[in-house]
Amino acid sequence: MRRRIPAAATSALILTSAVLVGVVPAAEAAAKPARRTVLVEARSDAESRPSVSADGRFVVYQTGTWLPTHSSATQPQAVLWNTRTRTRTIVWAGRPAGAAAVAPVISSDGRYVTYTRATDFVPDTTTSDGSWSTTLVTWDRVTRKTRVVAAKSTTANYRAADVGRGGAFVAYSSFKALGGAHSGEIEHAFVWRRSTGTARLVTGANGFAEYTWPIDMSDDGRHVLLGVIPAITGEMALTVLSDQRTRTTSTVRGEPWYSRLSANGRFLGYAYTAKRPHQIDPEMPAVWDRAKHTSDKLRFPSRYRSLMTGGAKVSAISPTGRYVTVLAYRNNANLGTLLLVDRRTDKVTVESRTRAGAAIRDVAGSTIDRFASTIAFVDDGGALRARLKVR
Repeated sequence: MRRRIPAAATSALILTSAVLVGVVPAAEAAAKPARRTVLVEARSDAESRPSVSADGRFVVYQTGTWLPTHSSATQPQAVLWNTRTRTRTIVWAGRPAGAAAVAPVISSDGRYVTYTRATDFVPDTTTSDGSWSTTLVTWDRVTRKTRVVAAKSTTANYRAADVGRGGAFVAYSSFKALGGAHSGEIEHAFVWRRSTGTARLVTGANGFAEYTWPIDMSDDGRHVLLGVIPAITGEMALTVLSDQRTRTTSTVRGEPWYSRLSANGRFLGYAYTAKRPHQIDPEMPAVWDRAKHTSDKLRFPSRYRSLMTGGAKVSAISPTGRYVTVLAYRNNANLGTLLLVDRRTDKVTVESRTRAGAAIRDVAGSTIDRFASTIAFVDDGGALRARLKVR
C-alpha cells in the first residue's frame, strides 16, 4: 500500500555523504546562493513529506519509519523544528514504549499539529504481522494541549493530510482491512470541524477495495483535493476536487500522486503529457488557475533540460500558488532533482543541494512556504534537509 512514514533523528548541522550528486547548470553554480542547506534529520522516511507553516518558521516531521510489526521496535516521534532557532520540540514521544507518532502536519499559522498515535499492538497469530490501535489527535503548540480528532480504533488506520488555519479543519483518511466474508481493503476521506468536534464524510467507497484519500485542503476547509481509486477493476485512479460548501465534486486533471492544491484553494499543480517527436512522451508540470480557468505550463531554460529527460512533476505548491517545487527526472529514474519555479518571474533554480552546494538527484518529496524562504525535502536515504533563505 501507500503506507510508510519518516526515520530516526539527530539535529546536527552537517550532511551525510551518502547522496547522489548531479550536475549544476554553470550559470547557476557561479551565482551567489540565495539559500543554504541545513540537515534537520539524518534519517527520515523517504515516502513521507514534511509539513511547513505558511511563514516558513516551523517544520514538522516524523523521526523514523513506522514498523507496524511489533511493539518492542523503535518507533517514530512527531517533531516540530524551529527554522529560526534551530531547536526541536518533541510533539509526542510515544507512550507506552514502542508506540508511534505518525505523519504529522502543521496548520498554516504554525499553531496546530495533527498526527496519528499508534498504540496497543495486537499481533496476528497466523502471520508475522499484526495491527495497531490508532487515534488521530491535534496538538496546540501554544497551550501544549491535545484534542482527539478521531477516536481510538482497533481496526482503522488514520492519517491526516492537511490542517486548516487555526486548526479549524482537519482533512484525514480512515484506512482499514475488510474481514469476515469480505477480502481487500477500504479507505474513506473525512473533514473534521473544530467548532463542533464532528467529522463529515467527504466521499466514500461504493464497493470493496476502493480507496478515497485526501491530498490537500484549502486553508478555509472548503476545498479538498482527493485521490480516488474506483471499485471497478482496472479503472484508473482519479483526482477529484470536493467543495464542502456546495457538496459537489469534480474530476480534475492529473494523477493524484502528482497533484497539489494551494492553501488559498485557487491553484492546482498537476502533470500533463508532453508530446515529443520520436520519443516516449514524458509528463511535465503545469498549474491550473481555477479562478481564470486557464493552465500555465511551467517553462524551463534550456540549461535544465538535461535534468528532465524523463519528465518532471509537481512536488509542492506554495500557499498563494506563486512558487512550485518540481521533481525533474533523468530518463526512467524514480527519484528526481528538486527545482524551484517562480511563476511570476519564470526563474528556475536547483534546490536539492548539500551544504557544500552540490546537487542531489535522489529527492522523494518536498514542502514549501508562502515566500519560498523554507523548502524542506527528503531524499531516498531518508535524510530530511531544509533550504533556508539567506537573510
